[in-house]
Amino acid sequence: MNQLLNFSNKSRPLFLVLSLFLLAQSFFSCATKSKNSSKIVDSPVLITYSKEGTRGLRNPLYTIEILEGKVAKYTGIANVPVIGERLIELDKKEYQTIIQKFEGANFTAFETVYKGKMRDLPLTSITFNKHKITYQPAVCPEKLMDLAEIMERLVPTF
Repeated sequence: MNQLLNFSNKSRPLFLVLSLFLLAQSFFSCATKSKNSSKIVDSPVLITYSKEGTRGLRNPLYTIEILEGKVAKYTGIANVPVIGERLIELDKKEYQTIIQKFEGANFTAFETVYKGKMRDLPLTSITFNKHKITYQPAVCPEKLMDLAEIMERLVPTF
């Protein structure tokens, strides 16, 4: 074992450079197609979709934000396959479709809360144009569920 870790003087600098390169690459890698992700993350948020937890249940907890620059930002919190932040660039048609569906849904006409009698059911919230709606799927309007489905279709792409 000592022989495996005993590098000659010639190979030590190469090993150090390679190790630092791999460490830096793993640290700075991000699931984004953009070259300037810090600029993207600072873009205004147009839509926020959030799955919220309940006591004791292992429901998926995550947030998806649609940003102004045709970017979707996913933040996996718990009970999801991907934990942490991921960015994807939406194609122009997909981005326009999402925005048009939300604009056409008369979003501000929805009530702000749709809750049933069972308190332990998970909550979902959607925010569009600074209007936040929190709901349980069993008691919300079908039109709101259609918007939620649009957002949930993005999850596998992260």
